[in-house]
Amino acid sequence: TNDKETDFSNATPAELQQALLQMRQQNTQLQSRVITLERDLASEMRARTRTAVAMQDTRDKFEMLSAMAYKKLKEMIFQRHVLEMEIRELRAQVDLQGEDVYLHQRNAVAVGHN
Repeated sequence: TNDKETDFSNATPAELQQALLQMRQQNTQLQSRVITLERDLASEMRARTRTAVAMQDTRDKFEMLSAMAYKKLKEMIFQRHVLEMEIRELRAQVDLQGEDVYLHQRNAVAVGHN
């Protein structure tokens, strides 16, 4: 390929025919190359679209799992508070029962001494 314009004003018909043949061959090669590049571009665009869809799907799944994990953590924290309250109530009951046993034993000892 020549970057300079070719001057065909002094060319013979045979030279013009040869130049025309070369240009047609070059045009055919370039058209073939354009078709190949267009196919490659279309393939690349499909691959990028698939990647973008996969990334969005992954992001959606991550957000869903994050929301589920957050909800589960909130439930577990609530359950922990409920259990802590139940433990406090049971300890209070045990303490009261312990005082009742102590008072009962003290009264029994006091009655036994009289």
